[in-house]
Amino acid sequence: MQNRQFRLAKRPFGLPTRDTWEQTTEEVREILEGEILVKINYISLDPAMRGWMNDAKSYIAPVGIGEVMRADTVGEVIASKNPHFAVGEYVNYAFGTQEYGICNGKGVRKIDVNLAELPIYLGALGMAGMTAYFGILNVGKAATRTNFPTNFKLFDANLSEMQAYLNSSLRTNPSSIVLSLPNAEGAIEEFEIKEASNFDPQLQSTF
Repeated sequence: MQNRQFRLAKRPFGLPTRDTWEQTTEEVREILEGEILVKINYISLDPAMRGWMNDAKSYIAPVGIGEVMRADTVGEVIASKNPHFAVGEYVNYAFGTQEYGICNGKGVRKIDVNLAELPIYLGALGMAGMTAYFGILNVGKAATRTNFPTNFKLFDANLSEMQAYLNSSLRTNPSSIVLSLPNAEGAIEEFEIKEASNFDPQLQSTF
């Protein structure tokens, strides 16, 4: 059985291009005791993947040159020598951009295909959903609103006009951009807009 993979061939500058990747094919090996073999059905493509390609300090180690590109996946267990996983079960794990994945079961999450379709476990019921859920409730500590506007109006925001205004102002006079927006009380308040980079200094100097 052949396993097609996409490996990181070089570190991109800016957007990845076709030569950023190398497509390889290798024979799927026999699994060892405690391992499972998964046929991957869906691969998640996330903005975080671009950061994983950089050779820079981050919350997770970068993908190495020649390694299968890291990616979250869902798939079906087609062979198992692990008592915790049965053939035919569906799982979620970061097997990367390949057709088959082998692991020892550590960190693998079983998923219920009767509860939701497989792609949902890469979105709302996957890492993205957990990031939003815990980010808002645990980190952001969302609280019940305590104030309500007593005198309010409805405004129609022209986003294309606002974007054009910001683009023009950033080029001509970036130090004094002011937008008037309604605050939590419903009153119009002026906000000063400033441009600031959140790039790593090395990336900022490059781009």
